[in-house]
Amino acid sequence: MSRVIHKDFGQAEVWLEKPDLIRLSIKSGQTLDVETSREIREWILKSECTVPYKLLSVPEEGANVTPEIRKFLSEPGRTEFVKADAMVVNNFAHRLLADFYLRFNRPKVATRLFANEETARTWLESL
Repeated sequence: MSRVIHKDFGQAEVWLEKPDLIRLSIKSGQTLDVETSREIREWILKSECTVPYKLLSVPEEGANVTPEIRKFLSEPGRTEFVKADAMVVNNFAHRLLADFYLRFNRPKVATRLFANEETARTWLESL
């Protein structure tokens, strides 16, 4: 795959950057919900993506997720679609939310937090 495929879902934007790498950005002031997350997954699976794929989440300042999505993202069946999650958390609010997700939802997919996108990409590419 030589081109980046992009789609705007209102609450979030998604880029298929490589056959197995998806970049997700939740927009500033938006809260990602389960319905939109399902739409995103369906779009990814219909695209040129290799499954399971690696997900790079880079939320904008003021972005949020619902409690239901934290549960949805930690379900065991998600390992069928996602190989790993790299989350960029470069502010205190996102750090708290991500730590809560890791400790209480205990995702089944390999998940790591990063302070910047470069180190997150390096980790994903190493898998």
